[in-house]
Amino acid sequence: MHKFIMFVVWCDFGILRMFQIFSDKVQDVCGVNNFWLAKLCAKITFSIAVIDYLHYFFINVTVLKIILGSVIFLCVHLALFVAFCKEAERLDAQYRNGQFYLNSLAVMMIPVRALGVFTFFFTLSYCGTLSHSERLLIYTFMLVEIGGVLCTLYFLSCTPKPPAKSKVRALMEKIAAKTRAIFAPQPTPEPC
Repeated sequence: MHKFIMFVVWCDFGILRMFQIFSDKVQDVCGVNNFWLAKLCAKITFSIAVIDYLHYFFINVTVLKIILGSVIFLCVHLALFVAFCKEAERLDAQYRNGQFYLNSLAVMMIPVRALGVFTFFFTLSYCGTLSHSERLLIYTFMLVEIGGVLCTLYFLSCTPKPPAKSKVRALMEKIAAKTRAIFAPQPTPEPC
């Protein structure tokens, strides 16, 4: 059992490392940190969940328990969305204020992320056994939602780099300076 747990932790930190590298590259190029990426993933996941539950709701309008289940799951997704966004804003504020930053989520969330990865791959393997049917669409939406929640958790667990000017912003400022120099009024020579 000990080796299995160590394997799960090793896999989790490998995935976390890939998200850390991606987050660092995005921060270098675009100037947004991992907390912004986590909020973006949470927003996309919530939007997909709304589409999924509306689709499921309108297919099964006559069945009351399915309608109630859709409303409950939508409320759960809304609660997760709000919790993820508030945590991302809290960590971002702590990071930007220059306080000592220690991301305890990287260690505390190992069991949750590991369970999410297991659920993701289990759902993926189950989707492979389905033929083209209504259930395939439902499980595909579920797979995307689980993946979005996992991406949010992994981006929240990353550690941001120190704030710096992005490459895109530096390029845009360079282009703006050259454009201003081209279109700046030229001094007129005085007649002799």
